[in-house]
Amino acid sequence: MDIEFHYYMTYIIARRAGFGPDDSSIIAYSSQYTDDNTDDKTGSFYISQDTPDAYERYISQTVNILKPQKELMRIYPVFHFLPGSLTEIAGDSARRADGKLHLMNTIPNSLSAQKVLTEALGLDDLYRIGIATHTFSDTFAHQNFVGADDGFNDMAGLLEKLIPSVGHADAKHSPDIPNKLWQDKRLVPTHASIDNKPRFLDAAYSDPIRPPVMIQSDQAI
Repeated sequence: MDIEFHYYMTYIIARRAGFGPDDSSIIAYSSQYTDDNTDDKTGSFYISQDTPDAYERYISQTVNILKPQKELMRIYPVFHFLPGSLTEIAGDSARRADGKLHLMNTIPNSLSAQKVLTEALGLDDLYRIGIATHTFSDTFAHQNFVGADDGFNDMAGLLEKLIPSVGHADAKHSPDIPNKLWQDKRLVPTHASIDNKPRFLDAAYSDPIRPPVMIQSDQAI
């Protein structure tokens, strides 16, 4: 997902959920910064070094998909391609033309995504809530991809064969654009035509604590 959802839509959702303007801004900023927190030259650096409060900060996003697999695994499955449960993954295989399963497949609104967001909300930590909303909403946009360099992500086409099969690299930015219509040829024909708008609206309306509630367009923010 792009800044339209991770920042602006997240802010609106937080306001509708009862957070004040300042708190909603922190949640939205933290959600977006999960994508912006990238420094491919250093990867990590220390905060308050040589003090009792020192800690190491590691990036939560990278634009360099050629990083070693070990480094990618520290970023993508944690923040952007959270795997679903075994039951959810098994049930999702029917949508693939090849019927393949993958233990790291991203499932929208998965039990693990709900747990991450629910725990963050329970801690009342606005920054953690923002990061959790990023991971939660990405399960909708990045569904059917895994956060690693894996053939499960392969798409047909000469150009796609030249691109490392990391996450949705073969699909380029298509899964992240709110109004995008695109084709996922890995899926059975009845599911191959993707309209991102319903996916993004599902992400906006979903709540891990209570059933989804449709938001009226004329409600004041």
